[in-house]
Amino acid sequence: MIREDKRKGVFVEGLSEWVVRSPDEVYGLIKKGSSIRATGATRLNEISSRSHALFIIIVEQNELQSHPVSHSSSKLNEQNYTQSFKVGKLNLVDLAGSERVSISGATG
Repeated sequence: MIREDKRKGVFVEGLSEWVVRSPDEVYGLIKKGSSIRATGATRLNEISSRSHALFIIIVEQNELQSHPVSHSSSKLNEQNYTQSFKVGKLNLVDLAGSERVSISGATG
């Protein structure tokens, strides 16, 4: 069920959430999700999806940069720091097949 929360924003209740550190880990989760999807044969498609799939990728980047302080400072090697934080979000959605039952013979 789709919900909205002041802190989380819009989210789907009951979805699992994983922290990953590499593209291989992302691919592993996609494979895992694909393996548990409900599928069934129809007259139009041998492996028609009978379930929806939602895969959300959130990428966060946190960067700390140092900048030398001008020479007018009395302390040598003093640094100023700036921090930047960027977030990207990609929603991948695959909806269950919606073929016309009269043509596809889909059941369930």
